[in-house]
Amino acid sequence: MKDKKIIVTGGAGFIGSNLTRKLDSKNNDIVFDNLSTGHLENIKDLTYNNKTEFIKEGFTDFEFLKEAFRDVEAMILVFPHI
Repeated sequence: MKDKKIIVTGGAGFIGSNLTRKLDSKNNDIVFDNLSTGHLENIKDLTYNNKTEFIKEGFTDFEFLKEAFRDVEAMILVFPHI
């Protein structure tokens, strides 16, 4: 997964934040979470180093997603909560 942008949905929740933390050492990741159950405190250390981008948005708005990932060439989507 080297040089891939990894997108984690629900990334501010318990499982998603730990998964993102594990992946963070190798990639520039994007965390999507609408914070309905997740917490920013769970990913504060990840966003501090600027390798992980946080987007406060659910993963159900297709038009938003198309725009957000328009310039992303290689990505992997991870749904840890499904």
